[in-house]
Amino acid sequence: TEAVVRMSSLHQTEVRDQAIEQAVETLRNRIDEFGIAEPIITKQGTEKILVQFPGVQETGRLKDIISRTAKLSFNIVRVGPEIPNGYAKEGESVPSLSELEAMVSKYRETHKLDPNPENPISLYLREMNTALADQLPKGTEILFHKDTNINTREMEYVPYLLDSEPMVTGEDLQDASQTYNPENNLPEVNFEMTPIGAGKFEQATGNNVGQFMAIVLDQNVHSAPRINTKIGGGRARIEMGSTGRAQDEVLNDAKDTALVLRSGALPARLLFLEERVIGPSLGAEAIRSGSFSLSVGLILVLCFLLFYYKLSGVVAGTALAFNGLIVFSVLAAFEGTLTLPGLAGLALTLGMAVDANVLIFEHMREELRNGKSVNLSIAEGYKRAFSAILDGNITTLIAAMVLLQFGYGPIRGFAVTLIIGIVASVFTAVYVTRFIFDYFVVSKSRKALSI
Repeated sequence: TEAVVRMSSLHQTEVRDQAIEQAVETLRNRIDEFGIAEPIITKQGTEKILVQFPGVQETGRLKDIISRTAKLSFNIVRVGPEIPNGYAKEGESVPSLSELEAMVSKYRETHKLDPNPENPISLYLREMNTALADQLPKGTEILFHKDTNINTREMEYVPYLLDSEPMVTGEDLQDASQTYNPENNLPEVNFEMTPIGAGKFEQATGNNVGQFMAIVLDQNVHSAPRINTKIGGGRARIEMGSTGRAQDEVLNDAKDTALVLRSGALPARLLFLEERVIGPSLGAEAIRSGSFSLSVGLILVLCFLLFYYKLSGVVAGTALAFNGLIVFSVLAAFEGTLTLPGLAGLALTLGMAVDANVLIFEHMREELRNGKSVNLSIAEGYKRAFSAILDGNITTLIAAMVLLQFGYGPIRGFAVTLIIGIVASVFTAVYVTRFIFDYFVVSKSRKALSI
């Protein structure tokens, strides 16, 4: 009996759309982890994704991070350099390592192994395992351990025969980080599994004590340690190795591997269709325009403060200058980039800082009109305005945090600048100006207030 199953066109469209959406989300996570300021990732048509990242110098490394599928699995080794005679289950026979190498060599004589974007290693492995299926035990597959020959600098492929069904996969991964092996100080990747994944891993290792377990990442056997005892806790590591590679190359590989594991696996392999470099002239013009408009607006605000609040307007202007200094200092400390959306966030925070000073000054004026002393008017002005200032800034801060959590690209840049500016404006409006008033007015026992 033979059954032929075909996926309907409607279901194909649904699967493709889901894969694109998941790929976009995964790329966002990876690029955010890489630390790029305000990337733009959008879906184009039904099968394309446009990725824009400003000011990136390591384009090659970023393209490698974007394209890696990051599919992790732990599989039992049936044949490999660690067990050259093979591990056979009851009622089956497995080839030895020499026999496995002979099979692979014979296949490679007629099928050249030359991985490239048009002929990826995954396609080669699928075709090879299909061709050699009748010579291999059921439920097994051949994968390679890729290594660089230290003398010839050529890539060598060491064959492994593994169980096709993994014990645990990357879907059970919770976190990953790059660390150093304390024994040899070489880079490695440590990762932690979810509680469910940890339980599955503990049970699987307990059932296979004494066997070898291959750690497979993107269909490459990174290492194959022996399971000496049941492994609990859901923690494991990938030894990146350094054979034939520079130390900094191995370190970058470990960092990138941890990054892509944390951000999740891509649902499908991505192909680079086009790459363009756009000059900064258009962006520079936008920044100049934004800076000019911000400067003009700031000057007009300061003129209004001086005209309407007299010398108290100088105090507010000093607080605004200090506010801008705090924002720029925080951005510089965290190596932030002030882009056009960032300028918009800065303009909004300066406006809110002025609004806080206006509230304080108006309450002070009202107390003076009621015949209270200068010292008492200043104290009451700050006391009565504080609740309104706090309420207004907290609600704006909540909105900015929502934008930061759920926004992407320029939206997050706007939110970051806005959050920093809100905290700075509350501090300068409530405490810096109060310090100035207390020093020049209260301490000098002045009988009048220029407001």
